[in-house]
Amino acid sequence: MAVLRALARGIRGRIEQLLADRWWIGGWIPFGCDGSRLECPRTVELERCLGQGGKEDSAPTVWVTAIVHLLTGVPWTWVFGRGSKPSERNHLVQMLKHLPRQALVVADAGYYGYDLMLELIDAGISFLIRMSSTVTLYTERCQSPRIPLVP
Repeated sequence: MAVLRALARGIRGRIEQLLADRWWIGGWIPFGCDGSRLECPRTVELERCLGQGGKEDSAPTVWVTAIVHLLTGVPWTWVFGRGSKPSERNHLVQMLKHLPRQALVVADAGYYGYDLMLELIDAGISFLIRMSSTVTLYTERCQSPRIPLVP
């Protein structure tokens, strides 16, 4: 796996060089993040490895969460999960280490919550995420705010 990781880093660097004229917009490198459930064929091996999807008689499923460069549509990194609905938020956190400086992550309402926002801030990643009115972005157990407030 170390060889594949090194190869992936090299490919990402080369993509950044080849797309340099379409890489930035307004000082940001924009990336989109989303996940999808993929039904797999009902083979004995896949059912053994993946189990069944969410329901008793459903096909084996794989969940893929991907980060894509928004200006070019080029896939940047992705994570696979078993089952019908692994956590897209956890997948995003796993992929943060692969994002370049000045990255701006754009995501839908599935990426919410105080803990995820802190992970993004701690990683130095800017973000634009659609939120629902039911989302809480604070916690009573937080002793000191880690997010600077603008007066």
